[in-house]
Amino acid sequence: MTSILTNTSAMAALSTLRSIGSSLAGEQGKISSGLRIQTAADNAAYWSISTTMRSDQKAIATVQDALGLAAAKVDVSYSAMSAVKDALDEIKTRLIAAAEPGVDKAKIQKEIRQFAQSTRDIADSASFAGENWLNTDISGLIDTTLPNRSSTLVASFSRSESGGVDIGTMTVDHLATSLFNKEGGGILEPDPRSPKSIAGIRTFSSAQIGEPGYSPTGYTTGRAGSGYTGWLDFAFSGPLDFATASDRMTFDLMLDAEDPSSPSPAPYAPGNSYSITIDRGVVDSVLPANAGKINTRFEMADVLDSQIRILGAEAYAYHYSNPALNISSDPIYNRFYLSSREMNDPNGSAIQISNFVSTVGSGGLHDDLDYGERGSSLNLTFEPFEVYHSVEITFDFNFNEETPTSHRIDRALVNSVLGTTDGKIETSAQWAQILNTLITRPDTFIEATNANTVSVRTDPDVDRQNGSRTGVYFRDVAVNIEPIPQVGIFDIDIVGHPEALKKYIVDVDLMSQKVIDGAAMLGALKARVDLQTRFTETLVETIGKGIGQLVDADMNETSARLKALQAQEQLAIQALAISNADAGNIMSLFR
Repeated sequence: MTSILTNTSAMAALSTLRSIGSSLAGEQGKISSGLRIQTAADNAAYWSISTTMRSDQKAIATVQDALGLAAAKVDVSYSAMSAVKDALDEIKTRLIAAAEPGVDKAKIQKEIRQFAQSTRDIADSASFAGENWLNTDISGLIDTTLPNRSSTLVASFSRSESGGVDIGTMTVDHLATSLFNKEGGGILEPDPRSPKSIAGIRTFSSAQIGEPGYSPTGYTTGRAGSGYTGWLDFAFSGPLDFATASDRMTFDLMLDAEDPSSPSPAPYAPGNSYSITIDRGVVDSVLPANAGKINTRFEMADVLDSQIRILGAEAYAYHYSNPALNISSDPIYNRFYLSSREMNDPNGSAIQISNFVSTVGSGGLHDDLDYGERGSSLNLTFEPFEVYHSVEITFDFNFNEETPTSHRIDRALVNSVLGTTDGKIETSAQWAQILNTLITRPDTFIEATNANTVSVRTDPDVDRQNGSRTGVYFRDVAVNIEPIPQVGIFDIDIVGHPEALKKYIVDVDLMSQKVIDGAAMLGALKARVDLQTRFTETLVETIGKGIGQLVDADMNETSARLKALQAQEQLAIQALAISNADAGNIMSLFR
């Protein structure tokens, strides 16, 4: 049906033209922007992901810039540390040269002072972007926690599955890099963190390098109080001539009776007793070539020891036989000894000669008694000390022949036990409190006997042992930060204190090792920064590719579709023109 009121074909053509125009506009937008998803209306999910990732990409690019800044800071500090290490090597060689006899120490001291000043100059100039990791101003550098003595470098940006974001950082501990600190505590400055004698569980060692007992820490590795076995000492007089069968020497030998004067309560074990006789037959059996004579202390000890062994008595006779000591002025010259083996009674340690009778002279032997020393108590000489944040003290402890137990002291323990916050142990009573917390062995008394002494002992009512089996032992004492320098680089004075030359060498070597450790830390940090920089560059590119795969338009496909829509648009225009022409033909009939 043809209508003069409604041109349906024209309306259909117009609708088609509008649809094609809309599609054409969309394709033209893709061509001009290069994006197939430009707004949330195009694809809400992909648009949201791409928008978030573009934001993250910008953040990561900023991290990339921050890593470049971090690399520069690390490079400057590492170069400075290397230069300081070279200066310390020069100082050490000058100190070694100063040990040669006849050298001019004053001139060497001037050289040392110049090299020391160069370390300060290097540290002062090791600054980048307003930060200096070698010359710091940190309050309480050596006595503060890591967050308060460190710098952070931006390392990464990340987003979790829940959408939360996080900035990854790298930490630079300035305890390992600071050569000079405004309040002290730098690597080239005196280190006050030594706990010294640790209130008496170790002692100062004055031994120098190369001498027996030398310790790089300046202290021994422990402290002990030990008992000793009952023993008797005699000066030989002779010769003794057992000329006839009736000549003889007799005495009673008592071993390992408990000491009635000990702090342990009565009753006291009487020990074991033996009767010993020495006659011509005994002398001939031990000294067959001597015709019954005992001429020396060596022979006297041998004869006595033979009879002790025959009786099964747990004792022995002995002498010193070092030819270099066989001179009349030496204290052990012409002497012989009797000693218990401490195997006769589980607790006692004693030896006694009684009822001595002889027809040939005494040979120096006579009635005598010695109780072994009880060693199960030890007095610690207290001196106040502080346990710093980074310090950890470890030691083993035991009484007598018991298995040692291991213990550890750090600042947290001190503060917890004493109810303080500064890590200081200021009185002998506080030290006794710390030890009682650590050493929980039953029947043990640890108490402050005065302001300067802490007593450590067993309960004598329970522990009745005496002699060499007894002792109090603090062993394997170690401080994690030791050895540490006792002087600073500017305190070295070989002219004023030539006696400290070896100590200066040790301290400079310790400083050098700490500088090496700091440089190694910076080198490892530099490697991490470089790796993180390369990864960040790759990550930015990868994220860009991922966003493109989500929202970028395929230009080949889009351009082909655009051409097709342009052709369709021309056909739609022609169809609309034809539809409008039909209506015009009808209207002409009415003219």
